[in-house]
Amino acid sequence: MHTREQVARQAAHMSETMHAFLRSSRSGWVAIRLDGGGSDGAIYPDRASAEGDQREPCLVLQLPEPVRMYGPPPVPVTHNECADHLRFMAELLATHPTHTPVTLQDGGGLLGLPNDGSYYRALFRKRHRQPGRQDMRSTVVSGEMYRDLTTHLVGEGRLASTDGRIVRLSIRERHQPPIEITYTRCDTTEAD
Repeated sequence: MHTREQVARQAAHMSETMHAFLRSSRSGWVAIRLDGGGSDGAIYPDRASAEGDQREPCLVLQLPEPVRMYGPPPVPVTHNECADHLRFMAELLATHPTHTPVTLQDGGGLLGLPNDGSYYRALFRKRHRQPGRQDMRSTVVSGEMYRDLTTHLVGEGRLASTDGRIVRLSIRERHQPPIEITYTRCDTTEAD
C-alpha cells in the first residue's frame, strides 16, 4: 500500500498527464500506470487495445470527444479525483483481481451489468463506521441499480467496478463520510 505522500505525487503526475491528453483535443482510450500516475503517451482506438499494450497494472480511461464535452470533463483531472482513482484501482487490483471498472456506453447503460430484472442484495458500508453500528442492507432490481449507478457515475467522487455478479460502488460525497455499496446478485426467492 502506498503512503499518502506517494499517492499525492502519483496523483499530481496523473493530473498533469490527463490535462495534456485533454489539451490534445483527441478522443480515444488512454492507460495510466497505477504505480506512478504516468502514461505511455498513446491514445488507443478502443479499451482492448489500451489494456493489451500494457506491461504493468494500469487505469484505462476513455477521453471524451472534444465537440461533446460540456462542463467538467467526465474523466479524473483534478488532484483529488486522480488520487481517488489511483487508490480505488490499486485496492481493486489487490483484493479483487477479476473485477473490471464499470464503463459508460455512448447510448447509456453499463458494460458488464445485466439490465434483465435480476435481483441484487445491496450492502451499504460506511468507511469509518462507529462501533456497534450495523451495515444497511436492501434488495434492488437490476433495472433500478442500472439507473442508480449511471446517476452515481456522473459527478465527482464516484467509482465502480463489476465482475458481472458483484458490483462495487464507492461514493465520496463532500462533507460526508465515504460510503461503499456492494451489490451481490441473488435469487428472487432470497430477495422476497
